[in-house]
Amino acid sequence: MIPIFSILCVLISFSTLICFLKLHFTYRKNKEELVGKFSKIFLFLSLLYGSFALPRFVFDDLRIIELCLDLGFFFAFLAAAYLLLISFELFYQKKPSKFIFLGVISIGVLFLILSIINLRPASIHFYNGFVFWSENRNIFINIFGGAILGLITIIGASLFISGGLKSEEKKVRVRAFLMSGAIIGTFLEVVIRFVFGFLFDIFISTLICVFFGIISMLLMIIAIFGIKIKEKKYF
Repeated sequence: MIPIFSILCVLISFSTLICFLKLHFTYRKNKEELVGKFSKIFLFLSLLYGSFALPRFVFDDLRIIELCLDLGFFFAFLAAAYLLLISFELFYQKKPSKFIFLGVISIGVLFLILSIINLRPASIHFYNGFVFWSENRNIFINIFGGAILGLITIIGASLFISGGLKSEEKKVRVRAFLMSGAIIGTFLEVVIRFVFGFLFDIFISTLICVFFGIISMLLMIIAIFGIKIKEKKYF
């Protein structure tokens, strides 16, 4: 049986890791704090998809796989916290950013604790020669976590779109719109899988989510590697 989603998550994790390394070395060179914070989004996204890729490649025990899926969701909260932090700092609203940043992380910690307390073996599925795993956590925890992440990504996308519209430089606008498109793709990924996933066939909903994940990563790679903008010129 082919672990299709684990393979795809490896590819996404590797792509986001490359983005992280690119931004991290840029930060090491220029010491621009915003770039350093932005790199952490890709670090946690890489860890997120890396956690989702562990089934079959590293672990077969269903309880450990469930823990990996829960940990991946926690990394999503960390990435979302940095997304909001950066979104506010781009518009020089630094005072509320720390409160929001710590608040999102606190929600992620609460989610992880509740998931571990209610830890159950992950569900394993077989579909036309493919094998994949899904979380077996309480549905209300899923919906709560997915709704919070969805709200954060919408706020982040709105701020990037607003920044792009305000900019007079074409390359800055294009990068902002690409990033907002990637963020919206992540929003759809989260909402379909964690908020409404229980309404659909598990294979189809997971496939759609991975599709949006791949599209989002491609948009981010184009925005980071394909568009050259003057130093410290964001919006």
